[in-house]
Amino acid sequence: MAIHQQIAFSSLADLARGLQQADFTSVELTGVYLDRIARLDPRLHAYVGVYAESALLQAQAADLQRRSGLPVSPLHGLPIAVKDLCEIEGQVTTCGSQAWSARRSATTSTVVERLLAAGMIILGKTHMVEFAFGGWGTNPLMGTPRNPWDMRGQHRAPGGSSSGSGVAVAGGLAPAAIGSDTGGSIRAPAAFNGLTGLKTTHGLISLHGTIALSPSLDTIGPMTRTAEDAGLLTAALAGPDLRDDGTFQRPLFHFDRSLASVRGVRIAVMRPAQYPLPVSDDIARATNNAVSTLRTLGAIVTEIDLPFDF
Repeated sequence: MAIHQQIAFSSLADLARGLQQADFTSVELTGVYLDRIARLDPRLHAYVGVYAESALLQAQAADLQRRSGLPVSPLHGLPIAVKDLCEIEGQVTTCGSQAWSARRSATTSTVVERLLAAGMIILGKTHMVEFAFGGWGTNPLMGTPRNPWDMRGQHRAPGGSSSGSGVAVAGGLAPAAIGSDTGGSIRAPAAFNGLTGLKTTHGLISLHGTIALSPSLDTIGPMTRTAEDAGLLTAALAGPDLRDDGTFQRPLFHFDRSLASVRGVRIAVMRPAQYPLPVSDDIARATNNAVSTLRTLGAIVTEIDLPFDF
């Protein structure tokens, strides 16, 4: 079955429905992304390592399990990319540093274990700022991913430190990716690339097997096309982990796609006068429209001053 390349820009939720309805197989879907990586990543530079062989084997196993009638997760058979600070046993983990270009992992991170347990396909690892320390996404030694919104003109910043993860999703080289965030490393590349990035609560997702910038501040989270996709991924990753005593020892995250209303939900937004830098008209307009929509839907939106000084 031939799949149109445009499917590469579909959400996880839509792709999951396609797999469930047998519109395509996981092998076919994985092949679309691997083909795009082979053609486009030499220019986009999103991936530091591509696991084509193991990805296709994982996809074959996912298809077999689905055909057998065994229960599968909502994310079963869907491809994903992971930031190169998540350990995978036997694979090189550089954490964005040329000094670690031959460093092979002896363990697999809890994050990757939970992705695999959900039946997801690991396409490869994505480039990042060296040791996750930087917000523009630049890496002069390992190479800076190219923001896919300008493929032919100026090499524009992808945001960091999860630069490759943002570029992979925005460029249609993965339907979703895993990033990490200490001081904006998911949020910045999500904003730069037009994605949904979720900086999760510290302790919600295990840090076991990830390389820390600041263990007391680091968080792992999804980079996706939609809020629904971010919820699906967070639900798969969240939960206690005895190998990381910083995680909550009881599940605190529940994602309900049937949630019909935000009426009565309390939402705080930053007071515009406190913005540390001028905001473009487009961003201000989009933010105001989102706040207006939430208020119309019955949410209780309150402007606040954050308890720190820029």
